[in-house]
Amino acid sequence: MSPAVAYEDLRERFVECLDAAVRAQESSDLPTIETGFDQIDSELPRDAGPEFDKLHVALEFWDCWIDARNHHWSYYPGLVAGDWPRLARTIVQDLQQKREISDERVLERFDFRRRAARPSLWSRLKEFWR
Repeated sequence: MSPAVAYEDLRERFVECLDAAVRAQESSDLPTIETGFDQIDSELPRDAGPEFDKLHVALEFWDCWIDARNHHWSYYPGLVAGDWPRLARTIVQDLQQKREISDERVLERFDFRRRAARPSLWSRLKEFWR
């Protein structure tokens, strides 16, 4: 399977699975939020082209959504249970339109490229004490 075909297939599956997760949470079927996650996670290439970056952001978001659900919506300050489906819808819309993920809350919290560019807490504290 060529990378272009793999990308399109994965993008479409993200749309389907995240949309199903939204419906699952809205119908209080919380265990099914994660349906499809493990398979997509195992198939998403880690060293592929930049077109896959948005899929990695979507995967990180989905992983954290599952984690938040598992921990009674804790550990993600500023996000409550009802925020997750709303944010997922913005990701789904962007992926359907074949555009970059545009929601700033999603990008700020779940885009690995931004986290890599931001100094760690330890680095910032060391600078403070210099």
